[in-house]
Amino acid sequence: MPVINGAAMATSLMASAAAEKGLATAAALCAVIYSVQKFVGAPIASAMGIRYGKKLLKAYRENPAQFKKQETGNGASAKVSFADKHKEWYSANVMMALVAAGSWVAHILGDLTPINYSIWALLLGVVCAASGLVPTKPLQKSNSYGLMMVAVFGSIIPSLAKVSLSDLGTMAFQTIVLFAAALIGVALVGWVLPTWKLVGDKDLAVGIGVEQFLGFPSNVVICREVGDAVGETPEEKAFIEDTLNVPYVVGGITVITVLSTMLAGFVINML
Repeated sequence: MPVINGAAMATSLMASAAAEKGLATAAALCAVIYSVQKFVGAPIASAMGIRYGKKLLKAYRENPAQFKKQETGNGASAKVSFADKHKEWYSANVMMALVAAGSWVAHILGDLTPINYSIWALLLGVVCAASGLVPTKPLQKSNSYGLMMVAVFGSIIPSLAKVSLSDLGTMAFQTIVLFAAALIGVALVGWVLPTWKLVGDKDLAVGIGVEQFLGFPSNVVICREVGDAVGETPEEKAFIEDTLNVPYVVGGITVITVLSTMLAGFVINML
């Protein structure tokens, strides 16, 4: 579950935990699921986006005025965070050190409590970002995000080392069953049950549901392609893309970044 609705981080957590428990096939299955999930989610997200985009376009053409952006705000300046106020203190080395320190503290808390370190790391990141003590996106700003992703992928690849050819058929069957179950769940929640009313449209609800297979930047690319496919003028294309971007991107971030990491922390303790 954490892998099928998560990204590299959840996959790394689950693959490493399964390998430590001696579950070689399960660890390899994590890598297989991660490698094919975009092929499952992209066509569905695109198809649902096009269906929803056509509805948006029809409403937009009937009354463009109702979709014009309204300027809001009372002119008050936004509160400047501590990190932004003293950004000269936060060099690349300092930001990398802060991330490493947060990871170290999360591991200590994970050892002292029954809560997995990944959940502690997530909570610490939220607190530090919300309080303004640490700049947003410190890995990107310190140009170390790529290095971190190499390390994450490096922890996933070894899980395939102990897989034999005889295991491939079993894992293929398991992968099909898992994605079929996930898609049935998405269809049930987003189409059959009245929960689709939370977003106001069944097509949009299903499209948001399969964002768990995609994430950034795949969802942004799909929104752009849907806008180009449905809209005829630059204004129509921009309107569809901007409108679809919000639910698709927010849905992907919520599930992939937050939910999958928290779920991994709980499931690891069940292995």
